[in-house]
Amino acid sequence: CYPVPATAGLLPRQSYQWAFVPSAGGGNTLSWQGFTIDYVRAGREPTDSFGPLTVGLASGTVQTALQTQAVQTASGTVQIGLSYRSGYTGTPTGEPWFPTDPAGSLPVGWVFTGVDANVPWVRISAVDGVGGSGTRAVTLQAFDGSLLEYTNTDGGSGGWAPPVGVGRPANDYGTLAQSADGATFTWTSGTSVVTFVQSASDATVWLASQAQQILPGAGDAPSPGLQVSWDAQGRLASIADQSSIDGSGAPTRVAHFYYGGDSDCTTPSESGLVAAPAGLLCAFEHLDGSRAEVYYRDLKSSFGAVQLGQVQLPGGATWSFEWQTASYTLANNTTVTAPQLLSVQT
Repeated sequence: CYPVPATAGLLPRQSYQWAFVPSAGGGNTLSWQGFTIDYVRAGREPTDSFGPLTVGLASGTVQTALQTQAVQTASGTVQIGLSYRSGYTGTPTGEPWFPTDPAGSLPVGWVFTGVDANVPWVRISAVDGVGGSGTRAVTLQAFDGSLLEYTNTDGGSGGWAPPVGVGRPANDYGTLAQSADGATFTWTSGTSVVTFVQSASDATVWLASQAQQILPGAGDAPSPGLQVSWDAQGRLASIADQSSIDGSGAPTRVAHFYYGGDSDCTTPSESGLVAAPAGLLCAFEHLDGSRAEVYYRDLKSSFGAVQLGQVQLPGGATWSFEWQTASYTLANNTTVTAPQLLSVQT
């Protein structure tokens, strides 16, 4: 076991590569191997559950998740939910262990869930800051903040290779291809295909546009799939079931997402709750037309002024979250004040 110093600045959920390189002659450099940083030992520690809360007994990490009812589509079962995982003071420079969604439309610790089963990657970013067909390294990002880097292998748009881990060929990560003009990427893994289109506002970003499944026995033809759209700020705007097309050619089952500042947002009636600040999720509608409202609590903490306070799910179910603030000293001796989840009532 070789410890990695904190000064290396490795970030959580990011994929890296390493190789053993002899300091002097008399040995060969071993092949590069892949690994991912996760500070909270996800899936590697015993846990205990208290109602909707799950606590990691080694790390003290607190987790909770809520989801809407499942809706069946040609691309499989689709659920929309929110998941929280605590533990945001372990990195040397204070980055959260568990990040927010890629567009920053949820408080720290929260991510969209459910949709990731159908859309495994949602965003591609150019590592070298060069957009279009000139980019030579890109990072794929998932809803939960996981990252996977691909590097160009042929100097053109055709060859892209991910990190290769011990005993894992590159195909285990999925194959990535770019169009000749650099405007689109296609990621394929097994029967899953995700198409990305270049952002209108940032040439170094490509956003997931369509997620499909290849149908066995149909000449490898893909299913109608899910159509994903994003607003001008790069936030998730809608997910449409392309198998629900009506006579006019428009999908009849569409999930919508609304953010603070939109006219569709509502104001909470319960004391202690506040409406969604500008840019944060305030409501979402599922494919079946049911709607969930999202409200917040103002914690006045230096690590994020608000946290999720209440989610009113379709059918009358309500999730309420209580928080307190606590101060932590980071590895770089900086002190931050961060929220702690105290309880969840459902």
